[in-house]
Amino acid sequence: MHISTDGEFAVAIPSANLSTARGRAAMTQRTCWFLVVQVNEQWWVDCEGKGYGPFETRDEAAEGAQRLATIFGDETRQAQVWAPDDDGHMHITWQGPNPGMAS
Repeated sequence: MHISTDGEFAVAIPSANLSTARGRAAMTQRTCWFLVVQVNEQWWVDCEGKGYGPFETRDEAAEGAQRLATIFGDETRQAQVWAPDDDGHMHITWQGPNPGMAS
């Protein structure tokens, strides 16, 4: 994780489920990720480089991420909330409807 001097941060998510760089690129274009991260003992939500928070707990940040995704998510892409488990592994904790699947 990198924290810049202006308070913004970036997070690298392991891509174990994505086998190629092409697959990762396709996933990032079709999905709007809201990432729950801990920075300096505070919990934040990152969406495409913009930080929201701080939150007191990981669960509070995940709930905040879901609210942000529901209210401000990109309507052309599926929104997903990713949060770490107790071992630090990232998991999807919520996802919105997939606009590509609408009839």
